[in-house]
Amino acid sequence: MTSILLADHHNLFRAGLMKILESIKGFTVVGEVATAEAAIDFTIAHTPDILLLEMALPRVSGLEVVRRIRSQHVGTRVLALTHWTQQPMPLQAMRAGIDGYLGKDIGVEELESALGRVRVGRRYIAENIAQDLARYAYGDLVSNPFQQLSVREIQVMLMVLGCKSPTQIAELLHLSAKTVNSYRYRLFEKLDVKSDVELTILAMRYKVIELAVKTTAQAEEITVLPSHDGPLGGRVRIDFADPTDEDEDED
Repeated sequence: MTSILLADHHNLFRAGLMKILESIKGFTVVGEVATAEAAIDFTIAHTPDILLLEMALPRVSGLEVVRRIRSQHVGTRVLALTHWTQQPMPLQAMRAGIDGYLGKDIGVEELESALGRVRVGRRYIAENIAQDLARYAYGDLVSNPFQQLSVREIQVMLMVLGCKSPTQIAELLHLSAKTVNSYRYRLFEKLDVKSDVELTILAMRYKVIELAVKTTAQAEEITVLPSHDGPLGGRVRIDFADPTDEDEDED
């Protein structure tokens, strides 16, 4: 039997998916987790054959899960099953070494097919995502500035958009605050933005995120939401004054 670890932060989805997986011959679910940290710890400790991974896990994204598993040379194969299907996440996941990528809009038959291919060491990319990757390879998507970022820069960017401080990002990614600021500086330079507000606006323009605005007595409260989705989610208070960047970036 091929063992599967299921990592998704939506309890109802996990419960339903487990029933589906139990109906597929040759596969068994050996664990379920709701956070990136738990997925990493379980995989390193128990080495399931396949990790079925939501890329939009809270606090730490699926990219970091893939990176840490690969750095430990664990033999587990990682198959994304996620609602984050828009670029740049699929491209960055491939760069990080993921074995397959699926959207949550697939049917049971395609899930079974993907699991079967990944189990024997082959890659499986859903057709619509594969088409996007092919378009990028031929230069059709180069107008999206987020494509030029590295895996680590994408991770830092997602956390910045989720309103995490350099210290918080450093702790979650096991980096120094100086290194985080260096990545932040480089991604700002590549995207030609000068503040977190400009970064947020650019991310909205390219449908990386969307914002929900709620007016309170003190300020406009803005919730950062993933656009169809991603590992974002945070609350930021903005008074709409001219943006300033208080963090000191370092190379």
